Amino acid sequence: DNGQPFLDAFVFQQNGPDGVTPERNYYVNYANARIAVIDSNQDEATLQSKIVPWLERVMSAGDATWKFAVMHHPAYSSGSIGSNSYMQWPFQAWGASAVIAGHDHDYERIIKNGFPYFVDGLGGESIVGWGSTVSGSQVRYNGDYGAMLIDSSSTSLNFQFVNRSGQVIDSYALGATSISKPSAPSGVLASVEASTEAKITWTDTSPTLTSSFEIARSNDGGSTYS
Repeated sequence: DNGQPFLDAFVFQQNGPDGVTPERNYYVNYANARIAVIDSNQDEATLQSKIVPWLERVMSAGDATWKFAVMHHPAYSSGSIGSNSYMQWPFQAWGASAVIAGHDHDYERIIKNGFPYFVDGLGGESIVGWGSTVSGSQVRYNGDYGAMLIDSSSTSLNFQFVNRSGQVIDSYALGATSISKPSAPSGVLASVEASTEAKITWTDTSPTLTSSFEIARSNDGGSTYS
């Protein structure tokens, strides 16, 4: 059924990328956080062509203090199924604070280049064993079911994994960092070159903060882009 009963039971945002099924990829802004949900059960071509550009825009935009990318398949995992290289995207460079996934039925915290990846897969399905330990693995647990508790303020972000007995298995904290954002380019000009071609020029006002530009088109006032 491709998850249709779940979509029938709940209503999700329809602000995902063009060209994919609505409500399967979306983001929500809650308090001082932005949470982007990715359907990683798609073929790699769709992920790369549709989801990656959309997620980069979602993570890079907005004034949220904390930004999360949430998906089913983990980029990195020491579980019995293991890592998924096709999900190893530059989340940190896009502005994400953390990545949370599942798939492997265990809990794990992995730090890559100072950036946290969590596998939160002890929600109730059968618990499985471990595979090869990935580099950066800090905490691994599969002793009981449990859930993550995330508490945020304007200056800190605190993660815990708590099992059914109320035991805190893992705690991890982040402090807010100040990220310089580039200013909008100036002198943007567009001219028609041909019936299917336009020329756009501009002046980069933050050359020390930018390495490239992406041009996207919106037909709905900026809600979605292609």
